[in-house]
Amino acid sequence: MTARRGLSRRMFLRGTLGAAVLLGVGGFFAGRWRSRVRRAPRRPLAFFSPAEFAVMTAVAETLLPGAGGRHAAFDEMETVERIDAKLAGLPAHETKDVKSLLWVLEHLPPLLGPRLGFFTGLTDAGRAAYLGGWERSRFAFKRTGYAALKYLVMLHYWGDRRSWPAIGYLPMGLPQWREGT
Repeated sequence: MTARRGLSRRMFLRGTLGAAVLLGVGGFFAGRWRSRVRRAPRRPLAFFSPAEFAVMTAVAETLLPGAGGRHAAFDEMETVERIDAKLAGLPAHETKDVKSLLWVLEHLPPLLGPRLGFFTGLTDAGRAAYLGGWERSRFAFKRTGYAALKYLVMLHYWGDRRSWPAIGYLPMGLPQWREGT
């Protein structure tokens, strides 16, 4: 039988040096990667920070066909601002994971996928591919995170009457609904 060798001093120093170099290079690039703000909120934010608002806006633009600059109603409906207001009204223990999810989505594309840079800095196609990877991932936390973000976006976008003409839906008089709700 051969005796198992423990971690040698040389292997420890080599691993520590490698980790230090990796962290140094990552820190150098992290300072240069900036979240790309697509638009400023139209009203003061109650739940999201400005960076989280930028990530949520990028998610919404990616999940909604023709949103963003290609669909003026998206900005007019203030979909992300409405998500912000809704989450602000919920207890903190129910919403804390949303902030964590947005942070992971924004900052970890190089570790959780083959992308370099922040999520908000990716091209439209890159963001769609990255979110598609989350949707089809073998990891439950990624699939669940994708489903939660999609649910928030779709609920607050399609729940607004102004989005209905885009799909040809004409409601049969719903007098109890106000415009923009």
